[in-house]
Amino acid sequence: MVASACTGGGSKPGGGAGTSAADSPGGFAVDEAIHIETLANGLRVYVRENQTPGRNAEMRLVVDAGSVNEAPDQNGVAHFLEHMLFNGTEKFPGNELVATLRDFGMDFGADVNAYTSYDETVYQLSVPLTDSGNFATGLDILAEWLAAATLDPEEVAAESGVVLDEWRQSEQSYSGRISDRLEVEYLAGSAYEGHDPIGDQPAIEAMTAELLRNFYDKWYRPDNAAVIVVGDFDADDVLDDIRDRFGALAPRGPAPSEPVRRPDTSLASYTEPSAVVFADPDTSVVEVELTLPTLWEGLDTEDDLRSGVLTNLSFELIVTRFADDLARGDGVFTDAYRSNNSMVTPLDAPSVVLTADPADLDAVLDALLVEFERAHRDGFDPTEVDRALDSFRAAAEDAYAGRESTGDTEYADQYVAHFLTGGPLADARTQRDMAVGLYDSITPDDVHAAFSARYAAAGPHLLVLMPDTLAETEVEAIASEEGLLARMEAMAGVAIEPRQPSIAPDDEAGLGLMAAPEPVEEVDTSDLTADFSSFLEPVQLTFANGARVVLNPAEIITDQVSMSAVSPGGLSLVADADVPEALIATEVVAASGIGEFDPVQLESHLSSTSVQFQAYLDPTEEGFYATSTASDVETVLQLLNLTFTDPRFDQPALDSVIDSWQPYVDDPSADPDLAYYAAYAELRYGDEPRYRVIPTVDDLAALDLVTLERVWRQRFSNVGDWVISFSGDFDVDEVTELARRYVGSLAGGGADETFVDLEPDPPAKRVQREVRAGSGDKGTLTLVFDVAIDTSSDDRESVLAHLLTTVLTNRLTDHVREELGASYSPYGEVTVYTAPRPTVETVVQITGDPDQLDVLAAVVQDDLAALRDAGPTDAEFDDALAAAEQEYDLFDNDTIADLLARTPAHPQVLEAFIERRSVLADVEPSALRGFIALVLPANRYFDLRLLPA
Repeated sequence: MVASACTGGGSKPGGGAGTSAADSPGGFAVDEAIHIETLANGLRVYVRENQTPGRNAEMRLVVDAGSVNEAPDQNGVAHFLEHMLFNGTEKFPGNELVATLRDFGMDFGADVNAYTSYDETVYQLSVPLTDSGNFATGLDILAEWLAAATLDPEEVAAESGVVLDEWRQSEQSYSGRISDRLEVEYLAGSAYEGHDPIGDQPAIEAMTAELLRNFYDKWYRPDNAAVIVVGDFDADDVLDDIRDRFGALAPRGPAPSEPVRRPDTSLASYTEPSAVVFADPDTSVVEVELTLPTLWEGLDTEDDLRSGVLTNLSFELIVTRFADDLARGDGVFTDAYRSNNSMVTPLDAPSVVLTADPADLDAVLDALLVEFERAHRDGFDPTEVDRALDSFRAAAEDAYAGRESTGDTEYADQYVAHFLTGGPLADARTQRDMAVGLYDSITPDDVHAAFSARYAAAGPHLLVLMPDTLAETEVEAIASEEGLLARMEAMAGVAIEPRQPSIAPDDEAGLGLMAAPEPVEEVDTSDLTADFSSFLEPVQLTFANGARVVLNPAEIITDQVSMSAVSPGGLSLVADADVPEALIATEVVAASGIGEFDPVQLESHLSSTSVQFQAYLDPTEEGFYATSTASDVETVLQLLNLTFTDPRFDQPALDSVIDSWQPYVDDPSADPDLAYYAAYAELRYGDEPRYRVIPTVDDLAALDLVTLERVWRQRFSNVGDWVISFSGDFDVDEVTELARRYVGSLAGGGADETFVDLEPDPPAKRVQREVRAGSGDKGTLTLVFDVAIDTSSDDRESVLAHLLTTVLTNRLTDHVREELGASYSPYGEVTVYTAPRPTVETVVQITGDPDQLDVLAAVVQDDLAALRDAGPTDAEFDDALAAAEQEYDLFDNDTIADLLARTPAHPQVLEAFIERRSVLADVEPSALRGFIALVLPANRYFDLRLLPA
């Protein structure tokens, strides 16, 4: 249950900076497309040519040092230094580096460009190659980060407030407090103890340039770092360039000629059981986690890989058992999921977490402990092992099928992990063959033996999280730490019945979800646009039942297909009395299964596919989203067909949804962020039930399946006005035939529906609300502007909204973060909505010291007033254009499928998408200034403040 900040998640360790793929003990073959070498100064270099997405390069600087490398007087230095490398180097003084990144069209802000963990620090650049000088500039930045930081004392003082707000948002929260407690549990007595990457408040406030320089000179040296470059270039030229730029860099510090002395990061063994009880004011549920921690042994051999897979598989099987129980209404808990506490390099600590109502604490503890003990004694049924392995195999095959579309970012991140952890760097075929061969060799006995060995060797670590409102007598009776230890020790003598398989062998026959209906030919075929391109060639099939299917073959990602289906009406056509059921209908139906398959059988059937399928029902429309491989498109269409013809409405699914909402209905402030959003919804939409965030007490108590089924069949039974679109790597003739069977055969007809505009008008004034929730010393200010607009045929407003989003975020970052040092991650976001009426919503959010929110609000208002009066500066406008150009060059199947599902009813949507680059080229600063004046009115907005309770 690890929580982390910008400080990033740690990675599992391996050989670290001195282990080469070619020299790894396991002798894993290295993909010949990767160029790996170590320069004379010790710098490791990874270079790979790659054309996905094209005209781009991903660059990484990896420093094999994190907070564990800090000296006793350097608390928080590693992470603070990461911040400072964006505040000045010799070649890019002050904020010139940030300006350069924006020239690339890159975002700059929280978690975007770097992260620091206990064990490493990683810097990230995404460099568009549209300008011939960008690549060289990107390498210059990496070299400057490694060897030329200025660390100006005035900049250090200014950055202190930014880091302090990051600390506040991370540590002064429920998850931050849990993380702190777990660090004590797992890291006490080691070199990691007391070196949380974020540091602490006194250390942040007392940070000096000297402390930063000492750490920088000691650890930022070529023989402790790697440079990784992946992208659309000639690898030999890039290698020469890297040798020229980095080859002359030398170690610094008091003893540059000597190898750096690393701390002893070994951990004591975790053989003794442990129990921790943690009460917190910011939760209304109990969470019970059982971890089996051991020391991590690396990824150096095939045996290491096999051991990791067996551990992964055994924990997956235990969680699946809990998920099956929950789906069938047999669980005393409200959720079950896998987690881990592998927060540092040498620690391997997988876990399982159950959540429950506090009244069920005793029962959920029993359920968790019993299931682990049962797995230890009895192992796993062949059917459940096969079910999980089918899912693992499908993932391996999907990765191989999409090998030609593996992006620069994915490769770069793989090489970061390799530098830090070792392990295989094989080509795609070898990786697939290794994975599938490993899965095929695993038997239920293998899984049982591996789990039992871990269960016997690792002292189980039990964590119980609970509301601090539970009476001490209740805690003492059920969950005292001494009592929990005794309970775990007693498990060996508890009588436990063998578990019956969730799925009978007959359920695993591998048949489809349904028999294919007889095909119904389309009555018309037409092109949606004459402006074809390599990614946009949509053909529309119209069926006699009124349904339209749009097919867009596009090899954006190999063997990936996205589906979007849309029908107008949504919640606006549901009676007010039925809205509570309508708001949860898609969740209940998804958790009920489909047709003859209960939820467990359905999950088992889909485990060997890549299918993701989700329905939605919002105020103006209903629809579906799905993704799959080409071979699984038929399964997607079977799910769609059955959702219309044979949906299920199971009581356990409804009960589970009610249970998940009950804590927040009882105490809306239990989740501060949810309470904050609910307060805004109440201000903006009043009593209109379709926009309600948290059910009322009466609504939750009155939910029933009869009403829910009626609502579902009203919105999801007639396909007459539906548009179903596919975009991706598929054969048009094959999907056409499938559409004839699974869409053309559905019931339809009748008049097309349209939504009713039930959205209340926003107040024509400034409305302020203060929300008191949560116990941490942190505050959030949110301004929301909601303005009606007239839209143009070319959707120019969406382009302007995109530009304004960048301008707002950059101005707030420059002023509030960089100049004032008052907030970690201020941002603005501008969105154009076309339904139920054309509006622009602008959200401005900033976090900071709760006692200073009034001051921050005044600063933000001054920035907004300056934008209204003068518009963006030339530099702000150019940076926004660069960011938009970068994004408009990229396409994905999800976006295109959604766009095409809306095009038959609104042809201008597609045309605007096609023409957005030309619209962007025509936009002048004056147009953006006028847009700002329209959508950021000085006297009509919502002002919300989230403050500690």
